Amino acid sequence: MTTILLAGLMTVVAATEKPVVSVLYFENRTGSAELDVLRKGLSEMMVTDLVAWDGVTVVERERLEAVLSELELQSTKAFDKATTVKVGKLVGAGYIITGAMFRQGEKLRVDAQIVQVQDGKVVASASIEDHQDRVFDIEQKLADRLTVAIDVKLKDPSQRKRAKAPSLDALLQYSKAIDLSDRGRFDEAQKAMAAVVSKSPTFGMARERKEYLLKRLAEYEARRKDMVTEAVAELGKVTETGLAQVKDFAKLAEPSQQRALILRGLRGQFLARLLKQALSWRLDSPRVVKPGKEADALKLMQGWLDNQRSLQADAQVWNPTGVKTSLRVPDDLVEKVKAAGFEDDVTVDPSRLAINRARFVVLGKLNDGANFRVAPPLGVLSPKEHDLAMAELDEAIVRAETDWKQAAQNVKGFYEGVLSTTLEGKAEILEWLRRDDDAASAWQRLLDTLPNGHRAEYAEKKIKEIIEGSGYERGQRAKFEEDLANCEEFNPGTEVDWYLSRGGLKGLDEIAKLLEDKCLGFPGLKVGWERLYRDLANTAARAEDCERARKWHLLKYVYGEVGPVDFDKYLTRDEGWCTYGLTQDTLPSLVRVKVGALGYKDKREPIIRDGLRELLPEEFAARGVALETGGTYHGGSRSIYFDVDLKGDEVAITVRTSGDNERRVVTSKNGQLVLSELLDPYFKTLRTGAPPGPWKASKSISVALALEYGQAVGLFEDRKYAEARAAFDALVKKYPNLGPARVRAQLAAIKERKEQSR
Repeated sequence: MTTILLAGLMTVVAATEKPVVSVLYFENRTGSAELDVLRKGLSEMMVTDLVAWDGVTVVERERLEAVLSELELQSTKAFDKATTVKVGKLVGAGYIITGAMFRQGEKLRVDAQIVQVQDGKVVASASIEDHQDRVFDIEQKLADRLTVAIDVKLKDPSQRKRAKAPSLDALLQYSKAIDLSDRGRFDEAQKAMAAVVSKSPTFGMARERKEYLLKRLAEYEARRKDMVTEAVAELGKVTETGLAQVKDFAKLAEPSQQRALILRGLRGQFLARLLKQALSWRLDSPRVVKPGKEADALKLMQGWLDNQRSLQADAQVWNPTGVKTSLRVPDDLVEKVKAAGFEDDVTVDPSRLAINRARFVVLGKLNDGANFRVAPPLGVLSPKEHDLAMAELDEAIVRAETDWKQAAQNVKGFYEGVLSTTLEGKAEILEWLRRDDDAASAWQRLLDTLPNGHRAEYAEKKIKEIIEGSGYERGQRAKFEEDLANCEEFNPGTEVDWYLSRGGLKGLDEIAKLLEDKCLGFPGLKVGWERLYRDLANTAARAEDCERARKWHLLKYVYGEVGPVDFDKYLTRDEGWCTYGLTQDTLPSLVRVKVGALGYKDKREPIIRDGLRELLPEEFAARGVALETGGTYHGGSRSIYFDVDLKGDEVAITVRTSGDNERRVVTSKNGQLVLSELLDPYFKTLRTGAPPGPWKASKSISVALALEYGQAVGLFEDRKYAEARAAFDALVKKYPNLGPARVRAQLAAIKERKEQSR
């Protein structure tokens, strides 16, 4: 966990050039234990104040609290130098502010210092003393003196007023409220903070925190049903103890067998609730295994499956005919079950138990008192369990069919229902796996076996949908496959959901790679890439994987139609639990590359221009610069102009940038344009950091290549697709690493097929 936390935090540092500062909890040397909690309030004041300074990134106090909890360090204890540096590294800080509080009478003194995390060196210190109710002034003066050491300037004086605590008592009450919040007591914290605001309405920090706590309280109420509460833990112990006493189920008396079955069923719900602790909660359909929790989730999923197999084995002993479908919990467990939020009856029908297991293994469906789905399901993580669950389902179908055929007339309807449900369960699983032919066969088997059954009409409808390829999801899948084949504008929302459900977070990687391998580099897909990466990023963030979310938000910017201005506006509002460091100041430069020709004295000039118009932008992309294309201007971009002038067999390129009248001329040598001479001067003023484009950067572009490429582009633009494809294929053969030519050849082939099909 610590490793994952460190990786996530260091991502923030890598995303910004500003020094990162964290404020540790100051030591309480006042001699009053009641003021221990003040350490949190003072830290919060300093953090709030530092946000108003330009040139520094401040680590939020909640992140510090999370690291202290991870390291099992008590926030009331003083830290030695080694621990201070360790905490600084874990929160991703370059500097740590630490110190101590002293009080004598009504005088409060705060000593503080800035420690450089890299070497533990103290780079500045300060000591301020004043009346204790002037704690705001004490903190402000400390910040003024300490910030000099890291050379930052105040950018917004009004922001500092948010930290203005009207008195020491107000700050103490505020500190108690945030401490309650840190300990998960959100209801008490919200009431305590409301009291602070009521008494001190101008205390901006408290007012903001009150709104924050209201949101946290709402989140807590929404999550309460998913938590392992005291009631859930108690019921878990009851089931564990009770089942441990069962040595030979077959030898138990009837009442004891029933109780053992009920305990086994409740145990399954308990394990499902434990599993939820390893799953996302912001994303609730499906519940995705969180990063770092894969081993825990796999163990619990396997434990649930083993428990359910034991339940079925015992149920077949107690209920061989399957006529009894469920058992109610006994009176002594009713209140415990209700308090835990579990269901109060247990399925004991062997066929239904087999269906439920298959639905869990293949589809990830579970119940802990409420239905939910886990992704990835166990069957993806363990193909062996997938095959076994499907085999067990087939056995259940055979058993259900035999029972139905042999049943007396008075119970014939009951067994018909069991058989119908079992056959339908298998058909639905096969459909979800996209094994359409097998699913149609399963529906046909239901129709053949029970032609007059109550689900016969529904089975006919499902077979028709499969044959015709109709239905919303199947239609969306067909559209996605068509768009993928042609690399046209795509809307993969439904497919993202399916890949997520099948593969969890790795499923998102899979669909991203599928589209990138096939279509990255194709023109006219900016809206599609933006939509894809936005969906992937939002989904990853809600699944609590901020690292993946950051990657895809960055790609949304690089390949989509979103500019740097206000890029993070919605991220901080909708995904405030993730810190991306993606702002207008830190995003890679957005560049529009324009290529023209000067005089057209030579008929080859416009052809070379057309070639360089595609080749040059890709060299920027390959070097980590984001490109702006199309007619939309998104703000914050720069334009670089390249004008072609052919002189004999050499090309002179005149380069200028938007807002700059200075021009440079770079001339090819021996027919080669050296790209370092052409581009490097501009890269000194550009922020790179975008993922490199789909192709490697080149050292040079030959005039001959630009001419050949421009001629092939001309054929394409004239809709001579067969000739264009041949020309681009020839370029790929001659220049194997020429990615744009490979894309153009594929695009020409697609256009050619469409022309032929008309």
